[in-house]
Amino acid sequence: MKSRHADALPLKKRAVLRRYVAMDIENINGGAVHHMQRAVSACEEVAAAINLLDDEQVVVGVGPSSLLASGAGHPGARMVMGRGIDGADHALIDVLRGEHVAQRFGAVVIASGDGIFADVAAELAAAGVAVTVVAREGHLSARLRLAAKQVVLLPDVPSLGEAA
Repeated sequence: MKSRHADALPLKKRAVLRRYVAMDIENINGGAVHHMQRAVSACEEVAAAINLLDDEQVVVGVGPSSLLASGAGHPGARMVMGRGIDGADHALIDVLRGEHVAQRFGAVVIASGDGIFADVAAELAAAGVAVTVVAREGHLSARLRLAAKQVVLLPDVPSLGEAA
């Protein structure tokens, strides 16, 4: 019987240098993103922290209220939207699990400190993918920290969140 998830290719058969970036922009921003400049700042901060290259694939998870402003923050990024509690997180997890990311990429960056990403990060790591987590200082789940090969901490900026 075949499993639902395909086995990852060995590192030598995989495009080791390819990196996939999954960004929970509301987590990096500290709340919903209602202004384009907030999205631009969050995307630029993550990009600088990981030395993002122009040709790397980026997917940004958002809630409905953040979609418009976030789309302008990283124009080349693919946007995935989820509704409700952890909706954007679930949309990103669906991409990471459902689109054969482990088979196509040698490295994955998860830009979020939310513990909900710990299981998928561990699955990717077990498949031989180098997982880096980018999170705000003081806002990184212990489980997610353990699942990552590398952690990059951004300075905590308590005033980032925006009122609805």
